[in-house]
Amino acid sequence: MWSSDSHHKDKEAVAARRMISDAQTRRYTAALPQFRVEEHLPPEMEAMLRRLEEAERKARP
Repeated sequence: MWSSDSHHKDKEAVAARRMISDAQTRRYTAALPQFRVEEHLPPEMEAMLRRLEEAERKARP
């Protein structure tokens, strides 16, 4: 027997699958620009991530 939560999650999964496989969604994503993954982060981004990690570490009990 399904609980209401698992039934709700299953309905969401079916809806998501339907939206992803929709022809309009496929056309939209095909029209998006290509991108590439950079191997290294810019120094400014690395500094921001270090500050974020430090703040998160201090915030933990």
